[in-house]
Amino acid sequence: MKKFFSIFILVIIIAACAKKERKFELFSPEAFAYTLEKGWELNLSCQAKGYELFEHKGQYYSKLTFMIDIKMPDGTIKQNVQSGKLEQLAKEEDSDSQLNVQIKLDSTYKQGNYLAIINFKDELSGKKLKIDKAFDLSE
Repeated sequence: MKKFFSIFILVIIIAACAKKERKFELFSPEAFAYTLEKGWELNLSCQAKGYELFEHKGQYYSKLTFMIDIKMPDGTIKQNVQSGKLEQLAKEEDSDSQLNVQIKLDSTYKQGNYLAIINFKDELSGKKLKIDKAFDLSE
């Protein structure tokens, strides 16, 4: 009985000390466009959390890269309309990152229903996710 109790306590201690698994996720996508003199401007945003962090001297470093594709009204996809990276240094382990981009769309983009596809990659873990949001081009 003593042996069983010791093993039970050891399992509880190991489980309590185990590193908590972070779930990489994207949420709250927003997309809207307004007309410019020649074309449109697309404003796009979303948030990310649960990405891998590198801790050094009480600071938490993260590195996310993104690539934005646009699905046209006819179903074709324009790939890599815009890309970039989000690097962050934070004092808190549970911080989120927010993507905010403005993309100029030229006059080849006609009125209609579009879909913005945001592809994210967590460069520290190698995990990839995507999220999309519909938007309209209309005058």
